[in-house]
Amino acid sequence: MSEEGADAVTRRSHRRRRTWAAIVALGVLALLWLLVLVLVVPVDDAPTGDAVIVHAGGRGERIDAALSLMDRGAAPTLVVMYLGTDLYPDTTGLCEQEVPYEVICPAPDPVTTIGEAQAIGELEDAEGWDRIVIVTTDYHVRRAKHLDGKCADAAVLAAAGGHRLGFWAHLERVGHEMLGLLQAFAFRC
Repeated sequence: MSEEGADAVTRRSHRRRRTWAAIVALGVLALLWLLVLVLVVPVDDAPTGDAVIVHAGGRGERIDAALSLMDRGAAPTLVVMYLGTDLYPDTTGLCEQEVPYEVICPAPDPVTTIGEAQAIGELEDAEGWDRIVIVTTDYHVRRAKHLDGKCADAAVLAAAGGHRLGFWAHLERVGHEMLGLLQAFAFRC
């Protein structure tokens, strides 16, 4: 091979390496961006609204945070996403007991964060609410708030219950939320 041919091969090899290095760097930056979106929680201080809405799931931290808001008079209505007695028994009791505020327990369909956002949008429209406070676990706030904001015309404020997960379970949830955010960005209500 001539010296000129060897130089051309070397230049192509360097170009490929630079291209792959750029692709890897962009991939790492995209993952870091998603990680920051999940870990930097956009919550509001002392939120108040027409309703406090609890997203289903968690290990009791969501309902505890919602009840704390209701005790402080954050809203006249509590909405508890009802997924059935077997999944989240602490929400079932709220749907059936007497409390000093209105409790609404819709059953979202599908039983996903997107289904909850659609149910919230329909309920907000039917009730004429102007401002809602969603409550979910800290790692879930950004995606839930984004989806709820797409489906509801009301202003969406957020409160978070801290998670009650071990390190590996929390890491798995963060990964799930990162993928869910990508889906949420593409979703249209």
